[in-house]
Amino acid sequence: MSKVGIAKYLISTIGLFLFFLLNYFHLNIEAYLPFLPKYSILTATIIITIFLGHLLLKREKEIENIQYQFLTIITHKFRTPLTAIKWLTENLMKEVSREEKLNIANQMKSSVSRLSEAVDTLSGLAKFNSKMDYAFELAWLREMIDVSLLRYQHQFKEKNITFSITTDHEIPLVVIDKRKIQFVLDTLIENAILYSATDGHIDISLKKQGHFVILSVKDNGIGIEKKDLKKVFGQFFRTNSAKTVDTEGMGLSLFMISEIVKKHGGKIWVESDGKNKGSTFFVKLKISRKKK
Repeated sequence: MSKVGIAKYLISTIGLFLFFLLNYFHLNIEAYLPFLPKYSILTATIIITIFLGHLLLKREKEIENIQYQFLTIITHKFRTPLTAIKWLTENLMKEVSREEKLNIANQMKSSVSRLSEAVDTLSGLAKFNSKMDYAFELAWLREMIDVSLLRYQHQFKEKNITFSITTDHEIPLVVIDKRKIQFVLDTLIENAILYSATDGHIDISLKKQGHFVILSVKDNGIGIEKKDLKKVFGQFFRTNSAKTVDTEGMGLSLFMISEIVKKHGGKIWVESDGKNKGSTFFVKLKISRKKK
């Protein structure tokens, strides 16, 4: 449960407790506090009831909205490849040449990969919504950036995107779960490539600030409107521009990396001057007191 969810739960519990006290002990309260205006207890009870009703209704709407988004995404992610597999299977049953069979097999393989990818993403989401173990160790972010860049070198070449890396002279070690923070780096760099135009440029920066190391990934791509800046790390949220560029996205990767950074006691945020003006994602992590 999120911090907001826990806060609403506590407020609701306290409200119900007050509601019970006011109704069950209203005669005692009136006896000990004779100066209270008439009907004040009744008024307080009505206010608490309305407030609790508002909280519960708002929470219900939030749950319904998440369920709707989830079902919409899942329907799209599964129906499209399943429809393709069905159509390809029907074609495979007809008399076709060996070359056509190989083409159909490749298309089926692609559709199955998309299904597997969707299942893996949802499995990852289930882990994030439950307790997930973290194995912390000393690591150097500069080396991990190189791992991500090597991993996506094909995408860089495909879109003819260049990149630059700027770091302070000495970057301290951080105490992190390397596998999970690597996922954070991969996601930020992959998104920067995905949402940048051909012949674009990506700036990666690593700086020391007090007791923290701050990583930034800046692109000159589609950008983010001001009204969406605080929403981008929400579950299933995607901007309209992002949906246009990548119709297959699920709106989960930024939510996941946000949760990972929070578990590390760090901070993640994004800045953008608006649509088509690029974006800069920042990750702030605590440095280790040990030296390399």
